[in-house]
Amino acid sequence: MSNSQTHLEFCKTGDTEPQTFRLYIALFPMGSGSLCHWSLVLKDSAGIVDLLDANNLDGSKKHEVRDFKGMRKTHLKAICEVANLEHDEGVNLVRSTAVAEEIPASGDNSFCRTWIINVLKSLRDKGIKLHGEPEVIQKAVQHAAGELGMRYGPEYHVVAPRQP
Repeated sequence: MSNSQTHLEFCKTGDTEPQTFRLYIALFPMGSGSLCHWSLVLKDSAGIVDLLDANNLDGSKKHEVRDFKGMRKTHLKAICEVANLEHDEGVNLVRSTAVAEEIPASGDNSFCRTWIINVLKSLRDKGIKLHGEPEVIQKAVQHAAGELGMRYGPEYHVVAPRQP
């Protein structure tokens, strides 16, 4: 798929774990509404699965890298594949880009989503081949969240772009 793609649709993969060298957006439901917290998930060749996050859990906005295996049990609902990084150099580029990306200023109630879209734009500009333009990915992830019914539960879905 090229970066010029104007439509992206996700479907369930049947996988239950993130795949090596894949970049995902993780969705965590927030409360009883349709709002979700967005994070990034990636897996390197050593099998380390990181959850890269921008949050304000302690009252101040910050970047965090957390162990995905522990976090997935806390209401994770979906991970949506947004790129094949192909090698550890791509994984390391994502890690360094995510930490360097500024967290949006206060007043942005969806700052975690805005931060991720900005990270994806930076990655695209650095040569990472995303499965679509960042804005197209955002719409597809939001659609997938609606399709999956973002309610709390014991399991999550792995989704990837539908192949034509």
